[in-house]
Amino acid sequence: MSLEAISPINKDHSIKEAVISLFLANPIIKPERFQKLIENELKDKFQKFETVNQFQFELQNTVGRTPTLNQQFLQNVGFKFLAFDRGENVRVLQGINEKGRNFISFHELDYKRWRSYYDEYINVLKIISKFHPEFFVTAVSLHYIDQFLWNSVEKIDLNLLFDESASYIPKGFFDSTLNNYSIVFEKKIDDNIFIDRLEIKVDHQIRPMITISHNVTQPLSDITSLSELLESVMFSKVLNSCHSHNKEILADILTKEVKSKINLNRSN
Repeated sequence: MSLEAISPINKDHSIKEAVISLFLANPIIKPERFQKLIENELKDKFQKFETVNQFQFELQNTVGRTPTLNQQFLQNVGFKFLAFDRGENVRVLQGINEKGRNFISFHELDYKRWRSYYDEYINVLKIISKFHPEFFVTAVSLHYIDQFLWNSVEKIDLNLLFDESASYIPKGFFDSTLNNYSIVFEKKIDDNIFIDRLEIKVDHQIRPMITISHNVTQPLSDITSLSELLESVMFSKVLNSCHSHNKEILADILTKEVKSKINLNRSN
């Protein structure tokens, strides 16, 4: 089978989406007030503002009773800024309150290079911090979603894409008929403890494709204000370490030919 059967989702790389998230110590109060930013400081970066509503489902299972599913509609649990290019959504900034966690995430759907993405993120975060200086951060994460399309009527050949000697993929993955793989592990990077989550999903259905999802999270040793975090050398160091680690994971699991095809190198 030829390598031409594999097409990265983008011309120069395989990144479908990149996300940097900050997990917050407290819920976001009155998310609707962030709309003021799109009328002023963020008007050149985003074109649309939305408040976020959610359906929450909870299964109640009491001994001696029939399980019941409770549904609740929650209004105004967060905010979302959207940027468009030629009608396509290319960037999202959102702040969400969920049960058990609150976070601000910056999604890049038209990823070019790490440095430009990182710089844009810092610029936006400084605006958010100035508008709402009471944000306190408990953890930082970087999440990459890479995707490859399969352009053949033949069954997906995992050996074309993945290195059988990879440290992060078990041997049984290559022989399984259901190729959905997930692993969570802890790793020390530059004297910091990170939590890794790697997921690989192989879809053989309507549009055959392979999706690699890799998330690296570092809990902070102390709850830190967003403004203090932005001023610290540690924040830049953590994010750049996460980025380098993501590339190391891909370098481990992908074949040499695929790494060349997606231009995987230290400068991306």
